[in-house]
Amino acid sequence: YTAKQAREIFDILDSNHDGKVSKLEFEANKIDAFYFRDRKNPQDPRLRFEDTGLSREFFDQADEGHKGYLTGLDLVDAIHFEAIDATHHGYFDFAQFVAALKTISR
Repeated sequence: YTAKQAREIFDILDSNHDGKVSKLEFEANKIDAFYFRDRKNPQDPRLRFEDTGLSREFFDQADEGHKGYLTGLDLVDAIHFEAIDATHHGYFDFAQFVAALKTISR
């Protein structure tokens, strides 16, 4: 993901725009941030590798059943708040988000 894309995703997650994403915000917004944001065809529920900024390794791990695409449920199961909140403060900021994003992106 580019810096601009990371900011766009973070802004979707940070719904109250306080510069921090709480677990509640993350759980409420992660499908919009990681799934709906990248889908090219709103009629097609499949999110293909080419449509994402995810690494092949992460995409393949998230792809339950190895279908060749991700669903919203696949992403709910694959991306966890605790993996981003490295300091365990109950929230993460943009810098923490970028660091975590680098571990799953190409």
